[in-house]
Amino acid sequence: MGVTNTNAYNGPFYPNGVTTSFPFTFRTMSTSEVAIIDQNGNAIVGFSFSIIPAVNADGGSVVFEIAPSAAALPEFLIASVPAFGVGIDLGSVTAFNPRTLNPSFERLAVQNIFLQSSLDRSLKAPFGESAGTLPPLAQRAGMLAVFSEDGGLAAVPSN
Repeated sequence: MGVTNTNAYNGPFYPNGVTTSFPFTFRTMSTSEVAIIDQNGNAIVGFSFSIIPAVNADGGSVVFEIAPSAAALPEFLIASVPAFGVGIDLGSVTAFNPRTLNPSFERLAVQNIFLQSSLDRSLKAPFGESAGTLPPLAQRAGMLAVFSEDGGLAAVPSN
């Protein structure tokens, strides 16, 4: 079965203290490859929940043991966090069967969707240009990123 959904996350969801089940539609290869995160991409901890995948692995639900309140969890996203570095083992003891390749190709599709989602949220320079180099952390801490007269990145005081 091919990967039909091309999203890497669902949400934001806004808990109300009553709802315990929140759906997601992206393909997941394992329940360990689903996370609940905040808008900054940080994992949300302190809540007991289970990941219930759909039968066909396209989507599923995050089910909280206790319905989170808006005060405890104002909003969250359900995100795909695919494992990387998972290889394929094509033994030579059996006849070739394309079905043995499908899980590996599906994993590659899930990884590519995740990477594309990350790229879509990043700054990009036009072809033929460089985005420049960020100043060292110590020089940019507490500063704002701006474009200088030459179009490069610069850090300026935030006040």
